[in-house]
Amino acid sequence: MRRRLIVDPLAAIEKDPDGILTTAQPAYQATYETYMTWLTVYRGVSYPTTVRHLTTVVYASRPPDSRWDVTYVDVDVPLTENVVVHAQSAEYCTNNPGPAACYDLPPNEKDFWVQVTTESPWEGYRDVIRKMDVTVLPRERIAGREGACFRWASRKPLPTRTIDDSFEGCFTGEGVMLRAMMDLGTTRTEFRAVTLRDRVVDADLARPYGMKPGPPPIGTGGTAPPARVAPTPKH
Repeated sequence: MRRRLIVDPLAAIEKDPDGILTTAQPAYQATYETYMTWLTVYRGVSYPTTVRHLTTVVYASRPPDSRWDVTYVDVDVPLTENVVVHAQSAEYCTNNPGPAACYDLPPNEKDFWVQVTTESPWEGYRDVIRKMDVTVLPRERIAGREGACFRWASRKPLPTRTIDDSFEGCFTGEGVMLRAMMDLGTTRTEFRAVTLRDRVVDADLARPYGMKPGPPPIGTGGTAPPARVAPTPKH
């Protein structure tokens, strides 16, 4: 009787998370919810935490194209921002202020706009995890998928940062982010997937509005960085 070989899809990523995650380019579409948690401490006494659901983020990726849709849920005036990224170009879109429209972004600024628009912990740490110490955590099941989980920590401040950083995330064997979390002082920011599908269609990557000439309006990300300057990820 022949035995069936059972392959653990998460074994490889748990063995070499830095190598796999920094090079993975999976095609998928996912919806994430972003939560921020504050822990108030006064005169050494901890008070109940405050948790706010800040945004709902829809991310679609079919390399080299990707699209971020960020809807702010904890605001008085509804607002959605989009960043659409291609191999050699990118667009920023918004439905407020003014008429909904998309604007061309200089290619050297597309990573900046992704970071400041989405405030994704994973986008902020993807390029520096190789310089951090990694610990394998227990696996978690998120959005119907089993994920390998890790915590990265730095023994000293990383370049462009002034504090000791830590980052935690869970991923599928293909490198799809299921959860990402970072702590900064008494503030915690967490992305968590609520839906996930492996198929990406053209409509997932299309611009949501027509193009408009001129620079993008000032939104949550502020103004674009000067040329040839690597901005610090916004926490």
